[in-house]
Amino acid sequence: MQKAFVECEDALCGDVSPVAETLSTGYDQVWFSSAETASLDEILPKFEAALAAEAERGIDMEKMATVIKRHRRRYLARMEDDPAEQLLWPVLKHFTYAERSTGAAAELGVLKAATDALALLGALGEYDAAQWQALLRTAFVDAPKCHVVGVPSAAKAKADSEAETARVKAQAESFGAAKLQELGETVAAAVAKVRIS
Repeated sequence: MQKAFVECEDALCGDVSPVAETLSTGYDQVWFSSAETASLDEILPKFEAALAAEAERGIDMEKMATVIKRHRRRYLARMEDDPAEQLLWPVLKHFTYAERSTGAAAELGVLKAATDALALLGALGEYDAAQWQALLRTAFVDAPKCHVVGVPSAAKAKADSEAETARVKAQAESFGAAKLQELGETVAAAVAKVRIS
């Protein structure tokens, strides 16, 4: 998608960022950032066409194997650096969103699977091209979708800036010169204390 939308002569945006999450329901997002307002209407049709073309072309299995290996290396590095960080989020999600009516054994099995990224990556590594292509079709090309377009407002940005300037001015006036001097000294002392020379 980077090549189709960013790294090309007729770039429509500055970045394409995929995001996936599973809570009680899983979802996938694709964010198109730093797009010109005039080109916003072109992004969705081009994205749909790019997905369909990718599904039609098929999956480059050599590249897919490289991507899976990269994810595995990164995961192992993160587990060495901070294992609690890697395990905490799946446990918290499980605690918050897990189905409780299936019994303790089934719930424990779901928790174990959620925290075993290596097993998931191993299973994905076993997929053949047809399985990847079917997954691409069902999860992206033919899946129900919605899109949200955020259009910047110059008037809103100006109003927000003016409101913030007025808030800062009112706060400064309410403190008075002596309190501002005291707060400034407190900040300067904190900066000096944490500054690394």
